[in-house]
Amino acid sequence: MHLEQESGKPQLMKRMNTTLIYQTLAVLGDATRAEIVEQTSLSTTTVRTLLEELLRDGEIVPLNYDQSSGGRRALRYALDADKNLILSFYLEEPYIHYRLQSLSGLVKKEGKEALPDRRAESVVRHIERICREQDLCAIGLGVPGIVDNGHYYVSSGFNLWEIDSLGVKLEEAFSLPVILENDLNSIAVGFGLRYAREHPSCPFDSINMAYIHFNEGCMGTGIISDGRIVKGANQFAGELGFLPIAPNKMIADLLVTSDRTEMEHIIARTIAVLCCVVNPSFVVIGGRKYRAMQINPDDVRSIADQYIFEKVMPLIISSDNEREDYLSGLYHLTREYILPKLPLSKESPS
Repeated sequence: MHLEQESGKPQLMKRMNTTLIYQTLAVLGDATRAEIVEQTSLSTTTVRTLLEELLRDGEIVPLNYDQSSGGRRALRYALDADKNLILSFYLEEPYIHYRLQSLSGLVKKEGKEALPDRRAESVVRHIERICREQDLCAIGLGVPGIVDNGHYYVSSGFNLWEIDSLGVKLEEAFSLPVILENDLNSIAVGFGLRYAREHPSCPFDSINMAYIHFNEGCMGTGIISDGRIVKGANQFAGELGFLPIAPNKMIADLLVTSDRTEMEHIIARTIAVLCCVVNPSFVVIGGRKYRAMQINPDDVRSIADQYIFEKVMPLIISSDNEREDYLSGLYHLTREYILPKLPLSKESPS
């Protein structure tokens, strides 16, 4: 047994080193051999050998030579944009929203298409058509519920839950890793990444925020703390719509009959709760019901002043591109999951 373990170490080290090169090229977009050596701390010989192998296998492509600085010009490399694609998608009746991207972030295909029904068989057939002849390495699926090992639970009434096994069925159909993530967590991550790009002084790994989503009879929250999703022990964190406010009644029940003024007070009190529990720097508000009522964030802020000490009052922002945030958040989370596992064996599910 000891000898078998020892003989396996070179292959393990090779796989780990290859993964470092995938990660470096995915993050940088392209790089010279010297830049890869600097980023990975691998030896020049190791990087040269692995790059030659990845070139032979078609995993990477040569781009162009850098300008000469007096010596031999350095060749730049990039991941093949047609290999190891990630499909990110979510269902929003009666549509499927999807995006197909390379590991370096290049969008190969995206769109919104009508879906006849939500049955797993229909979703699989639709994805097969969208991704025909594409080289997938992973699928990211956004779901409106509590994620649990390829399944997710959705509420069907007060303390009543139904289970959906779409994630498991997709993994069986495509023999690929399928990463399920709650919809609001995904949107919060996507918004946080976009905010960090637009505000360089606020990097994503230091962001503390909450995204609150309001629809008819439905309210949920995605929470980011120091750049990490707050999920809780059973993936239930952020489900503020289920806060009990009376016997057999939850806070989400108030949304069904609330007018604009009542809605503003519900939002303000929700922000007050979040300030007491997670103390976000900013709160983002979105959802169909929120938009339909044309609520002004300044009005919400005025009401929230009654409940929240000024020093801990977060910035209140309206969501302006939920679809983009949703898909970009899903892609980011799926890529973060899959990069450490590359090169990926595609003969069987990961």
